[in-house]
Amino acid sequence: MINVNDFKTGMTIKYEGNLFMVIEFQHVKPGKGAAFVRTKLKNLRTGATIEITFNSATKVELARIEKKPMQFLYANGDDYVFMNMNDYSQVELNAKVLGDDTKFLKENLDVDIAFYEGEMLGLYLPDKIEMEVVKTEPGVKGNTQSSAMKDATLEELKQAGLDTHYAEHKKALYPTDANGVPFTVAYFATTGDPIADLSEDMAAEQKARATYENLIDLTNDPDVIAPLLFLRQREIVHFTRFKELYNEYMNMYKKNS
Repeated sequence: MINVNDFKTGMTIKYEGNLFMVIEFQHVKPGKGAAFVRTKLKNLRTGATIEITFNSATKVELARIEKKPMQFLYANGDDYVFMNMNDYSQVELNAKVLGDDTKFLKENLDVDIAFYEGEMLGLYLPDKIEMEVVKTEPGVKGNTQSSAMKDATLEELKQAGLDTHYAEHKKALYPTDANGVPFTVAYFATTGDPIADLSEDMAAEQKARATYENLIDLTNDPDVIAPLLFLRQREIVHFTRFKELYNEYMNMYKKNS
């Protein structure tokens, strides 16, 4: 048990059968009456945020949360799939549980998944995440805040002198590398035709899968086989996602033809 006077931001507690994370807390000692602690808590099961005021003498149960390192693979509708990097098992978290954290998830992002007595609760994002801004809307005249460049088009980026950060190949847009050199077909080919491009993507994933399988057949070392199995499974996942998108475009093509 822990006294509410010892609350700290990020601490997890069990209260009235629910698991909460302490988001904010404030010690209040009025001129008259008993002191109390005003808190803002996040329900780790539902994601809802509530405010609760505790008498300063109140004690609550401290919840021991276990964090397991995992890697984000892909989204399947409202479910987000993560892989345990130790045993390569996969788990799913629903968008309702993740909340706004879904905005920052990108393929192969390393995160920590929170567990309480075997129950999966949510995730902890890295302190820093690199995100790429590819489009924003024109800002409102007179707006000098950070949203002034919101939703700028490629033409507006060129006018702002930022065109060297991008390379355009028909309908496909790719960023430059750290040296300012744009991606070209020397790295990978793109036609701007989604059916043609996805077909090539699927072929590349199958070739990679076959390569890993051939390497697995050449060794009996479990320390070598384990990461190769992970890489093989990753190519299968990638191929499946490309195939789903390919089928979507084929259905659109058939309807319009």
